[in-house]
Amino acid sequence: MAASDVETAIGDEVGVLNYIVQHAPIDPKGPDPWFEVARWGFNVGRRDCQIYMDYMFRLNREKARDDGIIAGLSAA
Repeated sequence: MAASDVETAIGDEVGVLNYIVQHAPIDPKGPDPWFEVARWGFNVGRRDCQIYMDYMFRLNREKARDDGIIAGLSAA
């Protein structure tokens, strides 16, 4: 990897962490605010992953249905 690519990736990660720190409901007086940042980011990532997996499941079902229709038309 080129150094500029690494710097860009690291800058993007720092930007995400800064966004979470600014917008997450984190108590700065809590035992470990970085634990809350990690947990908040994990939950958001998990939700995004679930949305993606649901979309892929529906897409796969539609493909299977379409394949069945095409196979039925081919047989006819």
